[in-house]
This record gives sequence, structure tokens and C-alpha cells, in this order.
Amino acid sequence: AAYGAPYRVVALAKSSDKNVWSTVSLKYDAPYSVKYSEYAVVNAVVCLTEQKGAAVKAKTCEFKSSGEAKMIDYYATMYDAALYEAKSGKKVKDLGTVSGPAESCPIFITYNKSDPKIIAKPDSDAVDALVAQFAQ
Repeated sequence: AAYGAPYRVVALAKSSDKNVWSTVSLKYDAPYSVKYSEYAVVNAVVCLTEQKGAAVKAKTCEFKSSGEAKMIDYYATMYDAALYEAKSGKKVKDLGTVSGPAESCPIFITYNKSDPKIIAKPDSDAVDALVAQFAQ
């Protein structure tokens, strides 16, 4: 959709393998929030990229893989949030930074076997607060 108010926003963050973008949940009932089935109405995209060198080991998590216990390090980090026009891809502005806290081990993970580590996802409440500030 064309960029402009009312803003309909989707937030995306790069996964730890750096090749895949995943959605970051925004408040479900917020006027700027878009359901998966309504992506055609999106007119603004918030992209979250991990700050280089910001990852800090927070803990080691144990997972089972094929019946075998695996110990994988979990890293907290920081993300830069930037706003883009959905239709053109033109950058509108930087929105700020949000943390990627590594407080409790995730239930499900994917990781690179040659470099086994988990990078925390952006804090969705903090991302939502940035979006709410912009979208009002």
C-alpha cells in the first residue's frame, strides 16, 4: 500500500543465520498492527538489524537433538530499528535501538552446526513502543 497515515506496520528482524527475516509481534489490537492475512495493506516496514559486536554471552542452554544433549551459548544483543516505505523500500528514518534480551532459554531453536550459538530476538514490547511512537 502507499506510504502514509493511517500507518499499517509490519516489523521484521534478521534471524541468527542472517539469511532469513522473521516477523516481530506487535500488539495485536493496535491500530497499526496487521494480521498475516492482511499483508497487502502494509505501508510501513520496521527492519531490525543486529548491531555489530553487540552480542554478549548471557548463558548456556541445554537442548535435545536426536536424543543427544547439546549445550549451546545464548547471546543477548542490541538491534537498530529503521522505518521503510513498504511499496518503494525507501528508508524514512531511524527509530532507535531495542534490546534482544537472553533471559530464559527458548523452547525451540535453529542453529548453525558449524557455529552453534543462539542470538536473542528483539524485545517485541520495545519494538511495539517504537512503532506506537511513530504511528500516532
